[in-house]
Amino acid sequence: MPDEEKEVVEAITKAIDLYKQTADNLRVVLIIFGTVGIAAALFVTAFAGADFIKSDDAISIRIAAFIAALCLTALTAFNVQAKGNNARNAFRHLNHAYLMYRIGRITVAELVKAKDDAEKIIGSVDFQTSIHEKPVNGPDKLPAKSM
Repeated sequence: MPDEEKEVVEAITKAIDLYKQTADNLRVVLIIFGTVGIAAALFVTAFAGADFIKSDDAISIRIAAFIAALCLTALTAFNVQAKGNNARNAFRHLNHAYLMYRIGRITVAELVKAKDDAEKIIGSVDFQTSIHEKPVNGPDKLPAKSM
């Protein structure tokens, strides 16, 4: 294998690892922010206006409401779930191409094309201002497989 091809394959394997790590990290962020946001919202729902909460203790309700709003808004505004799915789909796409390359079914040029496709699957970080916006590079926007 020529040195240039080795460098390309090494870059591809690093990208595969990066896409997988990104997908895993975004899943953790989704779970943590979602759980904290929901728990804080439930706390506010359960205890706001409760007779045993004194007005001096009401700050805890305000803090919990702020945390709930912050966590759930961040998840929605940055579309963390779709971004994590996109990273996972990019990982799967590029990993599949890499395996096909390893068994000789595709060339290194096709492997590079698969990396370009994976980058398109991931897309950019978009800030959504409406919950009705659809993700730009969701799973329904995957490039057609040519392998």
